[in-house]
Amino acid sequence: MERQKCELRKLKKAFDRKKKNEEARVINKQFKDDAGRVYANMREMLAKNEDCDRPKYEGVSGNTCEEERERFGSIEQASSFWKELWEGEGSGNSQAVWLEEVRHAIFTKVPPPTDEDWTLETAEAVGVLKRKKNWSVPGPDRLVNFWWKRAHALHEGVARSFEAISRIDDEYPSWFAEGKTSLIPKLGEFTSDNQRPITCLNTSYKWFTSCLLGPTDQHLEKHGLMEGSQRGAKKGCSGTVDNLLIDRVVALDCQRRRRNLSMAWVDVKKAYDSVDHGWLGEMMVLHRFPKWLCEVICKLCKSWNTRIVANTLHGQEVSQPIVFKKGLPQGDALCPRLFTICLNPIAWKISASEGYKLSKPISARVTDLLYIDDLKVFAASESKLNRVLESTQAAMEDIGLQWNPRKCAVVHIRRGVHFQQNFGRDIVGDRVPTLEEGRQYKFLGVLESLVQEEKMVLELAAKEHLRRLSVIWSSPLSDYNRVVASNQFALPVLGYLMWTQHWPVTDLKIVDREARKIIVENGGKHPGGSTALLYLPREKCGRGLRAVEMEYKVTKVKAALRLYENKDQVMEMVREFEERAESLGHRSLVKDATKFAEDLGVNLHLKHPEPVCAVNSGEIIPSYRVKEVLKECVEEKLEREVRGLEWQGKLLIERKSDSQLCKNGCFSWLSKWKSCPSYTIAGAFEIYEQLLPTKLYFSKKTHTSCSGM
Repeated sequence: MERQKCELRKLKKAFDRKKKNEEARVINKQFKDDAGRVYANMREMLAKNEDCDRPKYEGVSGNTCEEERERFGSIEQASSFWKELWEGEGSGNSQAVWLEEVRHAIFTKVPPPTDEDWTLETAEAVGVLKRKKNWSVPGPDRLVNFWWKRAHALHEGVARSFEAISRIDDEYPSWFAEGKTSLIPKLGEFTSDNQRPITCLNTSYKWFTSCLLGPTDQHLEKHGLMEGSQRGAKKGCSGTVDNLLIDRVVALDCQRRRRNLSMAWVDVKKAYDSVDHGWLGEMMVLHRFPKWLCEVICKLCKSWNTRIVANTLHGQEVSQPIVFKKGLPQGDALCPRLFTICLNPIAWKISASEGYKLSKPISARVTDLLYIDDLKVFAASESKLNRVLESTQAAMEDIGLQWNPRKCAVVHIRRGVHFQQNFGRDIVGDRVPTLEEGRQYKFLGVLESLVQEEKMVLELAAKEHLRRLSVIWSSPLSDYNRVVASNQFALPVLGYLMWTQHWPVTDLKIVDREARKIIVENGGKHPGGSTALLYLPREKCGRGLRAVEMEYKVTKVKAALRLYENKDQVMEMVREFEERAESLGHRSLVKDATKFAEDLGVNLHLKHPEPVCAVNSGEIIPSYRVKEVLKECVEEKLEREVRGLEWQGKLLIERKSDSQLCKNGCFSWLSKWKSCPSYTIAGAFEIYEQLLPTKLYFSKKTHTSCSGM
């Protein structure tokens, strides 16, 4: 009996081991083919364990995952809201009286459009295509960019076809601008209206509209028509980062100088999906775009149509075609530009208000921040803010856009202190609430109240970063893939915020320490192993993980350089504010960046418009090469730390100094063996770092002789 029990235990262990190896093989293959799908599964695990600080990976099969997802009862239920929205008549007013002033200003500045036809060079069309991703999800044509890029014999003909499309008088066929729309659930109740529609359009259509984007932007830039506060869909501009930097300057100026300030955050209901096509056509004429371009946009509006694809209780279903009578399909490069053109007169209208004037000696005026449809308005008093909001709301209704009062908010500051009101502002029967003291509003991904809540932002982002690391390092992924996932899936939670937030380095060191604890707990590293080796590149005998602290320092240096080469006139105000903050002893981006650069062995020379940095050898590095230079400096610093290790680094240094070993790629296996599990890598590093529990190890650790052992 005991022998049979023993055999059963062996069989069970063998079965579990085989099952575990098979799961690892499947997920590693899936990660290689489509890492995004693996990340999506991990997001679902995180959502299910929302209250857990250290969630573990839970093995899921495709069938189980589909069963757990909420689904619509039928395709009619899934598409009902969007069909009613897109096929409804637009509520815009292209003959609004206030447009006359804008029209007069533009007509005096821009000459009348000519009747010239569009000429598209083949090289230009090919250049547009080359900038597209190879394997972007195609539309109903199911043809990805990869094949178009390699069909060299067709490029000349396609360019001529695009020219012909812009010249024909007939309406465009429905198949040309047809799309398929997937509904991505938002947080909250699972309903048709609480979804994010993502439309995949035909690849040939997206190529065509990307070619139209060039002459559209060229016309706007040539005549300076786009209002400067609109930083969305703007070439060569980090719109969210710039807006958050300006926002920080205004808030800190108000707080430090004890000024009065009123602010409002505006949210628009289904902004992209509600734009009136009549308004869009009028804006094309008002901005005096070439006649051929106005006609093309008008024909595209009439041809936009899509089918909604959704998983229902009956399986995957496809709806009947839905024709866009209003709204823009969110799936190509041109539509964001068309949306900003529609909002442009309103942006000019807001910029004409008084706004908020910064304290002397800067004295710059800031009226609003705009990123596509994310709007924040500034005013010096409550009454002035109300006047701006009233005119803005009325103007947006002329476009066909409606505000969402529940997601809007206002806040008033008097002498740098929050002034609480029990009432907000009425909007069409609803009330925009005043932001209560202790509450925050998320603007462009950052929580803020009177100022940006940097400490709270770090706490929440660090918590999510560590939760993602916990799922990654408890998964069956190989060591190589775990590191890639950590850098691609976990670190970006903090990476985006690093450009604008100012965090204590000590707090970032704590985050790194907690991250290493997670790795140790999941068998990815020896507790006494070298920290520097964890962050060195794999080809240099490291693991390739990116440290939060070092990433923050490098990002701050790059942010300072980007600030000083930014040609936006409003960013001059940010530069002056940061320099003045440094001189007054306040925390400053310039001060932090200079200090961090010196830590890495680089000297910054911040001078607008061509900032540079110099390495210790005296070589001047232009800004476009700074990224690679900083990477080299970080690696050199880590290598110095390894060389300074008397115990863990001794064997590694000797191996690196051995010409025969280095010649044959001593550490190349760390990069080439991508399916190697973490426990194997961790075991090899224990040998490299002399951490195996041998007699010599114990004698060194306890400072005793090993002769008596």
